[in-house]
Amino acid sequence: MKLHYSKILLFVIALNILV
Repeated sequence: MKLHYSKILLFVIALNILV
């Protein structure tokens, strides 16, 4: 579950960089 959360966090960070 922790790994899944980390993946979501990474996605959010990537979105922030894109935006």
